[in-house]
Amino acid sequence: MTVALKPARAAVLAAFASLSIFGIMHLPIGPQKDSSTPAFHLILRHYGVGAEQMETTIAIGLEARLRDLVGLKRMQTVCESSTVTADLSFFPSTDRSRAYWDLRDRLERFYQTLPPSVQKPEILGGSADSPPVMIVTLTSKTQTLDEVRQFVETKLKPLIQRLPGAGEVEVGGGRDREVHIVPDEAQLAARGLADASLSQAVQASLVRFSPGSINDAFKRTGVYFDSFAGSPEALAQIRVPLPQGGSVQLSDLAEVTWGLRERENLSRSDGQEKISLYIRDNGAGNTVELCKKSLALLPKSSDVLSWDVVNNFAGEFDASFQDLLEALAWGLTLAALSLAFFRPQVSAVLVLFGGLVLAGAGVLALIPVWGFSLSGEVLASLAAAVGLAVDPFVIVLLSPSDKPTPARSLVTAAATTVLALLPLIFQGKADPILPLLSLILTAALVLAAVLALGFAASFQRPHQDQGNFKSAEFLLAACENAFAGVIRFAKRFPRVGLLGGLTWTGIAALGFAFLQPSFQATTSPGPLTFRVDFENKMSITVIDERLRPFLARIQKISGVIRVDSLSRSGGAVVTVAFHTEQQSAAELKKNIRSLGENLYGASLYFPGNLEKDSHTVAVTVTGSDPQLLRTICSSAAQALLSQGIARDAVFHFKDFPPQLVYTPSLSELAAVQTTPQAFLTALRQRQFAPVTSKVVWGEREYDVRTGRFGKAVTEAQAGVLAIEGRALSAAQFGRFQWTTERDRITRVDGARAETFSVTIASAQLSQISERLRATLGKLVLPLGYALRLSSDLSDTQELFGQLFAAFGLCLLLIAAGLAFRFNELSSPALILAVVPGSFLPPLAIVFLSGTPFTLSLLVAFIAASGLVTNNAILLAEGWKNELASSPFLQPADALQKAFNGRIRGFLASSVAAMLASLPLLFSAQQAGDLARSLALVVFWGVPGSFVSAFVLFPFFALAQTERRKLKLQKGSGLEIPVDAAHRGMKFPRS
Repeated sequence: MTVALKPARAAVLAAFASLSIFGIMHLPIGPQKDSSTPAFHLILRHYGVGAEQMETTIAIGLEARLRDLVGLKRMQTVCESSTVTADLSFFPSTDRSRAYWDLRDRLERFYQTLPPSVQKPEILGGSADSPPVMIVTLTSKTQTLDEVRQFVETKLKPLIQRLPGAGEVEVGGGRDREVHIVPDEAQLAARGLADASLSQAVQASLVRFSPGSINDAFKRTGVYFDSFAGSPEALAQIRVPLPQGGSVQLSDLAEVTWGLRERENLSRSDGQEKISLYIRDNGAGNTVELCKKSLALLPKSSDVLSWDVVNNFAGEFDASFQDLLEALAWGLTLAALSLAFFRPQVSAVLVLFGGLVLAGAGVLALIPVWGFSLSGEVLASLAAAVGLAVDPFVIVLLSPSDKPTPARSLVTAAATTVLALLPLIFQGKADPILPLLSLILTAALVLAAVLALGFAASFQRPHQDQGNFKSAEFLLAACENAFAGVIRFAKRFPRVGLLGGLTWTGIAALGFAFLQPSFQATTSPGPLTFRVDFENKMSITVIDERLRPFLARIQKISGVIRVDSLSRSGGAVVTVAFHTEQQSAAELKKNIRSLGENLYGASLYFPGNLEKDSHTVAVTVTGSDPQLLRTICSSAAQALLSQGIARDAVFHFKDFPPQLVYTPSLSELAAVQTTPQAFLTALRQRQFAPVTSKVVWGEREYDVRTGRFGKAVTEAQAGVLAIEGRALSAAQFGRFQWTTERDRITRVDGARAETFSVTIASAQLSQISERLRATLGKLVLPLGYALRLSSDLSDTQELFGQLFAAFGLCLLLIAAGLAFRFNELSSPALILAVVPGSFLPPLAIVFLSGTPFTLSLLVAFIAASGLVTNNAILLAEGWKNELASSPFLQPADALQKAFNGRIRGFLASSVAAMLASLPLLFSAQQAGDLARSLALVVFWGVPGSFVSAFVLFPFFALAQTERRKLKLQKGSGLEIPVDAAHRGMKFPRS
């Protein structure tokens, strides 16, 4: 075969290649953020404030500010002592970048209304347990951890935050610096001052605002008033007014020094305490470049400062990227080389390979136009598209030279596959990656069809029997003889053949009914992250002490590479890196759970569902009374356990811990003309040293605290409080007593809530839903209380329903397109009849391997439904053409002739599609669940399509012809030839 491109076509191909290269050069690289539901985790801290007060002063106002965010699906807030956390989840169709900036703007405005002692809010991408794109641990042999943290906070963090695409940057471990103002009690008492006087003087002196601007003829110059002191020494020069008149210097009344903040977290890596740097992206930039540039900012490791990368998205992405590129290259190569078996010409192989490469380049150039970035999902989808795009080239390259180019057959097959993909474009709610997958497959197929038709007019095609391998000829002859045997059987035993075909189709259809929708999702090969929550309120130090032996035992598990933890108030987040070759994530989770049984007072929570035979469902009770909420949770859990529906239940709430409560005597306070609020302010000032103001030095914001640091509660019992210039004893006006007080308050969509989780001994969606709803529906709840199942249960049910509807719409679109093409309904019915039988092999593989029937697998069946009809379409078109060109040819003979003329293309396209999908199956971990499912369905569905088209199609087609013959005989009373019956000829009645 010789290729002779004319100048015009050569110019078009050169322009197409140039535009593709230009588009690829400007293609952003990073994870596909739209592939998961946008979610954010917020943290607000107010030291020294209990959970109840955190709810009334912060949580309720925060919910009011954020409840009308565009696309907000669910908001859950948790109030604890000194901390409010909020988890916000959005609908998948929500633009993540827009939601982030809208959230940040609203949160900043809400923060301006809070007292100055409230810490600056933190916005973390994803949920509380979502992994950052990069984790770096730092330590030093010559400096303390606090000094290392100071370096990270002042030097590294500002530089990383200025990088394009950078989101929140969190520093774990050590303690940050702040300014401490420690009053001198004797000096304050001598001058009739209280601790609050110092705080008021500092707040009045530290002023920073813009009074306006100066305008001249050329420009406007802003005026900025800044009275912030530049250091603690300068802050000590502030003048404090005296009650009797005059003022005194702050340094005469208190010591102003650098101090350390309260410990907010504690970071360990392989048992050693270190400083951790958690870098998250904002979802709007190039994540790979963000990781690489962040890595470049780190100083060279030395004894002074050494660092280690725990998790690096760029490295993982590069490795996954390389594996997927290899899978794509192998798929292209195998598909091209398979053509040589049926057409041993180098030029044909080069045309197929070059055409597929050009089609792939064109798709990549369109990725930024669609608003996506080059990610693993894109490459995996592109690798899966090779199996679809190979068909147009094979149809053209293997068509004989003595017949016209089969443009109509090519367009019909391509249009049918595109119609099957159309419903997926509108399924962004099920998974936002579905429109991208559909666009990639559609674009690859359309470009391949256009390029194939362009090449067809540019080369001289060989004769049908020119230069073939003997093995290929033997295979083709065997297929022709087998097809002839099928036709003879169908002619001799039409009813038996029809019954066998219907049985084959029915078994495949029943396969979909027996494969129940499942919750299970495959896990990525990355580290396993889980959360540890402790029942009782514990300090970070105590949590760390309890975790250390537990983490040490995890390190001894076979296959574990390293263990990292970040302890916070109430619990910790643990990340375990492991070798996937030695054990799966489910096995590792099982081993960690068994070790966690010895962790007293703690509960382990793992993301996702890693087991095949069970699923964990969260049940939330909403209402108002905390104790009643917990009672309802206990009753609901007991009902599920007693009926054997749940294997175990884990409560997400903690017992009310003991609290030391001070109760003042109102009569005693009134006798000395002191209000409870003034007494509370003095007590809080002495005991908790709240933040009174903030200063900005350089590029950092520091807290300024006024109080007596490091004092124990027992001192406060007998301590002397300075109230309005008078020295009053705390023990004189009240008493301290131990009591239980709620230290954790959970709110869901504006209502108080408590949650528990149950493990259901089934992974099938319908069974889980029916069992839970039937049992929980029998519980009688008080007015204003409600039970909610985890959103993923109802969401997954809804999504399965939508996708099954999309499957039906896909088949209807295929039928409509074929009816338009053939201008009748019988041919579309014959072609669609082979679809269930085509999917029987992949269904059998799914059933025998125990693979769960997930959303991704259903999407793969939808996407491949157009592909599996191609063989039947080409056979039907050939049959029609043979009958039209030979008026006296019997239908069975026409069918045999159509098959013989197209068997080479049938076999070549089937083998090429299978080989193109094969490398993707071996790149299972990198390909992702969706692309892997598509590769599985294509690899096994294509041979199923081959067998169904050439076994079922003759049975159904000849049975239909026989039915027409009998119908015409009954109407006319004459003996009707089979060929005339097929053509629908009319005869007069007798």
